[in-house]
Amino acid sequence: MAHQLALLYQSINLLGSKELFAQKKEVEGNFKVFKSKLAVKDKESVPKLPDDEKEWLNTITKSILDVATTFPTELTKPMLASMTFLQNLE
Repeated sequence: MAHQLALLYQSINLLGSKELFAQKKEVEGNFKVFKSKLAVKDKESVPKLPDDEKEWLNTITKSILDVATTFPTELTKPMLASMTFLQNLE
């Protein structure tokens, strides 16, 4: 999960959109806490994301999608498959 959040952050960062600046800062600010909550005590344990972090992840993802869907078609067409996948997670 932490790797996926890092990938999401990198995607926002590379896009360089002013419209996603708040989401970028929010991911930056929450990444260490998010990652620490996935830490396991031993190798047999399965990491489980607490409900509050699940809710935050859903909220930030929805916020990113809300902004991304306002972008021109030229920008969103390459992202269509990923956006559809994320929208179906709700």
